[in-house]
Amino acid sequence: MKERPSKLAAVSLYAAMRMVKGGFSNTSTTVWNATLAKNSGYKEEEVRGMALDLIKFVKNVEQSSLQSLYKKYSSSRYLEAAKLMA
Repeated sequence: MKERPSKLAAVSLYAAMRMVKGGFSNTSTTVWNATLAKNSGYKEEEVRGMALDLIKFVKNVEQSSLQSLYKKYSSSRYLEAAKLMA
């Protein structure tokens, strides 16, 4: 997959904001407003699918060959960021 760096950044931001606001199960909460769309150049519909794939990937890291990353970002040094996805 070859995506523009700006789109990858927008997808990452959208995924992070969506997880903080309650994940994809809470679709009534809008996290991508007009300002974000204007400044990023991407509509919510353009980033939602990739963001969902990213979140699924991150949630499955604990069972994958990337366990060292999960362990690293589960430490207090990184504010236990990996545990937010559990």
